Amino acid sequence: MEGLICKNLMLYQTYIRFRVRTLKPLLIFNECSNE
Repeated sequence: MEGLICKNLMLYQTYIRFRVRTLKPLLIFNECSNE
């Protein structure tokens, strides 16, 4: 994860901790790729 640099990466990391079950890491990578 450290290799990937995204503006919302830090925000997502915190959000995932609470919604890790609902939100999957794959969605984050897609969001970063789109941006």
